[in-house]
Amino acid sequence: MSHARAALVLALGAFVLSSACKKQEEPEPIPVTAGSAPTVVAADSAAAAAASAAAAATATTVVVPPPPPTTTVKKGENIDACCSALAAVERSGRDPKTKSKFRQASAICPGISALVKDGKTQRSSALTQVRASLVGVSVPSECN
Repeated sequence: MSHARAALVLALGAFVLSSACKKQEEPEPIPVTAGSAPTVVAADSAAAAAASAAAAATATTVVVPPPPPTTTVKKGENIDACCSALAAVERSGRDPKTKSKFRQASAICPGISALVKDGKTQRSSALTQVRASLVGVSVPSECN
């Protein structure tokens, strides 16, 4: 009985080996154009055809990203009123801590004002910087 099994296993092995080594016929290529470059796809390969169709769809679809948002900076705006209000607090009767904060804000105000006048920064951004240096004290209305 072991000889019968051995013969059966040998016959099955020979069959599998012969079918694996059998040369398959080459499928006839079918040209498919994707955009301007032709692509050759095997006739019996469904996966290759699907991949080619996907490539054709992406090759013909052009995605143009939207332009970056631009912020318009108006040249000639100014924050001079705010800078004047900051300097006026120095001569007021406020406490030394408040005067110190206003002195710091007053020191940076001319530089920021020049950027606004040149159109290099927006007025609202410049006033935000000035207000940030005044954290903890009341901000003059000219700086809002």
